[in-house]
Amino acid sequence: MRRALALLPAVVLAFAVAGCGGGGDGGNGADGSPLSKAEYETKIQTIVKDVGEQFADVDIQENTTEAIDQAVDALEEIADELENVNPPEEIADLHRDLIDGIRGLADELPGFAEKLEATEDPSEAISILFGSESIQKLAQVQEKLKEAGYTIELNETETTP
Repeated sequence: MRRALALLPAVVLAFAVAGCGGGGDGGNGADGSPLSKAEYETKIQTIVKDVGEQFADVDIQENTTEAIDQAVDALEEIADELENVNPPEEIADLHRDLIDGIRGLADELPGFAEKLEATEDPSEAISILFGSESIQKLAQVQEKLKEAGYTIELNETETTP
């Protein structure tokens, strides 16, 4: 299952940020107030894009351990950056859940690698990934953000025009 293992960091990073919306640049409200919906989407996309670009140069085929370590670092950096964002009040709990899910995923990632390396069955590999508590949490956050009207951008390195 070396192929699934080699793809793990990229798949996990993309999934972790899938709940983040599209846009350009933004920041916390000028007076420290919560961001508007548009500002939040823009800020989140900027964070994800910046971290995603740093991760894009990782050759996951060459050194899986290094790639996993870099994916963990990228996930932790996204969570750290998200800690500095003041989300709209109506999604403050979802924002916290997003951060918690990303941190949980960073913690689980090395274990995924070990499990995937030990399996030969592709369906078992999928079960390992989607059986993860943090991935399930992130999927729920993504769905709730979508229900709340927040744009879901699945490609973390591109912005919506």
